[in-house]
Amino acid sequence: MRVVEVLESSRFSINPLGGKLVYMEGGLFPRERELLRSEEVDEKIAYPLLNPLQTAFEFFYEGGNAVVSAPTSAGKSLLAYLFMRRHKGKVVYCAPTKALVWEKRVEFRNYYERVGMRTGDNILENLRSGDYDAVVAVYESLTQGFRNSADWVKDISAAVLDEVHQIRTKWIVEEAIAYLKSEGIPILALSATLPQEEELARYIDARLLIRCRWRPVPLERYYHSLNEVVKEKGLSDEEKVFQAIYKLSSPEEQTIIFVPTKKLGWDLLELAYQNRVGILNETVPFDMEGNSEREPEIAFHNADVPQEEREKIEKAFREGRIKRLIATQTLAYGVNLPADKVIIFAKIDRTQKLLPGELDIIQMEGRAGRFGIKDRGVSCIVALRGNERTVEEQLIKAKNAGFKTALEEELSKDALYLLLLLGMKRHGLGYDKFLQNLYSYKRIKKSSIEEALKFLEEHGYVFLGKPSQKGNFCIRAGISPIRFEDFLRRLFLNIPKVAIVRPLIPKKLDSFAYFIKEDKLDKAHKSKIYTMLGGRDFNDNTFWLLFYTEGYAVEYPHIERSPGEFSTLRTDALHLFRTLYELKKLKFINWSLMEILQITHAIAYGVPPEYAFLTGIKGIGHIYANYLRRALHENVPKEKLPSLLSPTKELIDVLSAYNNEIKGHLEEELTKRYIEKSKKNAKQIAQQKVQQIAKLIQRQENGWLIDDHILTIAAYSLTNQLLPKKSAIQLLKSQLEKEEIEF
Repeated sequence: MRVVEVLESSRFSINPLGGKLVYMEGGLFPRERELLRSEEVDEKIAYPLLNPLQTAFEFFYEGGNAVVSAPTSAGKSLLAYLFMRRHKGKVVYCAPTKALVWEKRVEFRNYYERVGMRTGDNILENLRSGDYDAVVAVYESLTQGFRNSADWVKDISAAVLDEVHQIRTKWIVEEAIAYLKSEGIPILALSATLPQEEELARYIDARLLIRCRWRPVPLERYYHSLNEVVKEKGLSDEEKVFQAIYKLSSPEEQTIIFVPTKKLGWDLLELAYQNRVGILNETVPFDMEGNSEREPEIAFHNADVPQEEREKIEKAFREGRIKRLIATQTLAYGVNLPADKVIIFAKIDRTQKLLPGELDIIQMEGRAGRFGIKDRGVSCIVALRGNERTVEEQLIKAKNAGFKTALEEELSKDALYLLLLLGMKRHGLGYDKFLQNLYSYKRIKKSSIEEALKFLEEHGYVFLGKPSQKGNFCIRAGISPIRFEDFLRRLFLNIPKVAIVRPLIPKKLDSFAYFIKEDKLDKAHKSKIYTMLGGRDFNDNTFWLLFYTEGYAVEYPHIERSPGEFSTLRTDALHLFRTLYELKKLKFINWSLMEILQITHAIAYGVPPEYAFLTGIKGIGHIYANYLRRALHENVPKEKLPSLLSPTKELIDVLSAYNNEIKGHLEEELTKRYIEKSKKNAKQIAQQKVQQIAKLIQRQENGWLIDDHILTIAAYSLTNQLLPKKSAIQLLKSQLEKEEIEF
């Protein structure tokens, strides 16, 4: 393996254009090379000059697998293309986040005519085979493609694995590498500065390892203790952190403030509001009246904030309209959002573990420095507890620690059981042949594998050394046998079907826990849901999923829209429909097609299944759909309500027949909502909202009461074809009528 180190003394500038690659190889003295001009390499490259890292790769890469370990801002995107252009045929770029994948799709369109994307969000795109030159994907989509031998993973000539250091926190990364290794597909692994890069390079059989110590914008790092930065007595920890933010940053600097927990971030945002600082966020877990009168100065970027709102926040920060941005580590791995300074609040937990972890901190520091704008980037690491030396020592210790993967460090039964099934699918009793492609395989205890095999055999997932029908279902659906067994157990419990399908939805669904504190949760709501669950606490946020689908969020006026993961459940609902329909065909469940449609619509929009028809009103949203549902429940007999797949005209007729009752009920309930939000003209706002809802429905007079995406995926599940809307509706109506006759 060839090892090349790009030294800090390398130089690169755009004004004037120029620089040098300074590198060292094999312990010899440093050498210099001229930077390559883009025209010498590839006419598609838009930049006139390759930087030192890119020049080094172009000089030294001679085929096979490679690992490049470099700071976040060192130009790894172009590096990916320099690797991919060496390989003829379809190439794949893989990253851990959807935001990165979206960003790279735009970039790669400069180099390839046909760029496909696989993130799991656009399930309809996944159904189209697509003849692509390049595909960008999240790790989960790549592994799922390999598990199912999907068309788009066939004939891959090379793969770029970005942010590959996440192998330490995501076992799915290791699975992706195992597939690529077993297929002999050349790999370029791109990483932030990773402890023990040689270990990773040896694991993937790399012929080249490049360590890059050069950074386009030099980084200055400072360590602080919170108690030294803020010496005032009698303040809470949150108040100290809030003060520290303003002491360590200035209004002229674009500053990202990284916090170790969402709770601290929300507390800081609430403190900002209480201190009359303008907040850019709209979806927050506290009342924020009068904020619209203030100029936005700060925002909080995290997974609880709906995607559309996160994009607005990113745009405002990028354009300099807000100078301070609080964020969790998700931003560190997300879109390219540079800053002048990053402030990282860190702590040591009870197990002496550094939070955020050392790789997260390196990734966060990658945001510091805006090339071509500032001549340096600044990182301030602030110890929340103890002195700054504690964090510094822990960071140094972690950097010098050995290389460990997520699968090795915290062996998940979900992962091991699924990986064993995959090994058996490929090689039968010779499953070792696949598992040996895992870095962690030698470190997995033999007893753990034996225990897993015993479970799979006893529960019918394997038969005679091969996955059974049950095992193959888990592989296709990407559902671990552990979770599937949980689902099968729930089938025999007297609980709502929404609660039964919870194990089939991978998301944590914990956003409401932050938005509705335990002491603010209505006791009647809590009692009702636990009654529906038979008093059970499933410890997987089944409670909050039912809270959502029962529409209780409308009782909490500060919630204007579904927060976090709940706001993206529509994509999960599409996958869920396919999963449930397959389980119906395999006779694991005897639910009707209508029941499956109702459940998936309920989860997608957060309404009770029997009112799923309301989700066919495009643009109504979770909150107003539930207000309308309550008005219908109070004033219209059940037998007069339309069903899913009915013409929208039927709903309009019902609303016309009970116009005064429904309109009066909606105005009364919405007026209460806006009074609780301290709106002075609450009644007027309520009347306007009622008019908007009426117009929204009226505009869709010729439509159908069904979500278009669920309609498409349902028709595809029945026919394995993408049908036009009219044909899909006719097909489903025909199938529903057929089931009704049979019943």
